[in-house]
Amino acid sequence: MEGVVGFQSERADFFMDGAEAFMPSTLTLTNSLFIYEEMSAAERLRLQFGARYDHISVESVDNPTFGPARSRSFDNLSASAGIVWSPTERYSAALTMTYAQRAPSGQELFSNGPHAATGSFLVGDPSLGVENSLSFDLNLRKRTGWLTGSIGGYYSRYGNYLGLLPTGVVRLVGPDAFNEFVYRGIGAEFLGAELEAQIHLLHPVHEEKDQHAHTNLHWEIRADAVRARNADGGGSLPRIPPFHLTNALVFERGGLTARLEGIYAAPQHRTAAAELPTDSYFLLNASLNYRFQLQGTTCDLFVKGVNLTDTVAREHTSFLKDQLPLAGRGVMLGMKLAF
Repeated sequence: MEGVVGFQSERADFFMDGAEAFMPSTLTLTNSLFIYEEMSAAERLRLQFGARYDHISVESVDNPTFGPARSRSFDNLSASAGIVWSPTERYSAALTMTYAQRAPSGQELFSNGPHAATGSFLVGDPSLGVENSLSFDLNLRKRTGWLTGSIGGYYSRYGNYLGLLPTGVVRLVGPDAFNEFVYRGIGAEFLGAELEAQIHLLHPVHEEKDQHAHTNLHWEIRADAVRARNADGGGSLPRIPPFHLTNALVFERGGLTARLEGIYAAPQHRTAAAELPTDSYFLLNASLNYRFQLQGTTCDLFVKGVNLTDTVAREHTSFLKDQLPLAGRGVMLGMKLAF
């Protein structure tokens, strides 16, 4: 067996004051014990398991706007177990089962006011319990050859999902109107899949360490999709991303890397109550990067062009998608030093 055993302690002071405050200042203390281990069960079979215990206390500060000080404490226990099978050097498959608990944050517990950055009125619930979920994840990976990459799927069932849900109510604060959102614990189900692949058009990959040894041309493909359902009242959860597909051509020669990329986002019509659907979009991006060594320091000079067709695109996960689209056509010049 090999792995790690550890202890982690964290103190977070969150201070918020003034006209824009939507919650009181809070103090969060976290103390955790964790373990992660791997062991060989057979020549090409490895077992993985881990566990984590957290004791968390969240305390709000006495505030004339939000009321007297309040305190909550939580004990979380999370664990996972997995199996990795590598029938050959090229292929591997992994299956993981995870039970996870998460304590609500100070914002989820004590919010009660307008959030200017998102244009929403947030209402917390001081009685929220611990979020808990049971998840299964299956992943297949290919490491060498003309085609490399991975494909996977997952399913998560939440007994108590801490979601920020729209109510359809509009709150007036002075001259401004804010859509109301409430933190609430509900049952939920997530079902998703992810794909990441590289087709090596000039040279196959024999080992990870030599894949950039030649002049290379890669075709990269990435895709992801997720369905998220309210298991209590039915319907979809809010702000769930639609299907995304990215195709890119990547040319590498020495320190030079050129990339031409297209990103497609499907329309999202699976919406929660009081949530508007979002149209599809296609973004075209391009970049040129040159890497060299400068007195022992790695230096990157780059130019990036984003949304070259100046498409009007709205991200369904944004609170402000109906008011503000993504940025239009843009060009960025830069230099990065790594030392």
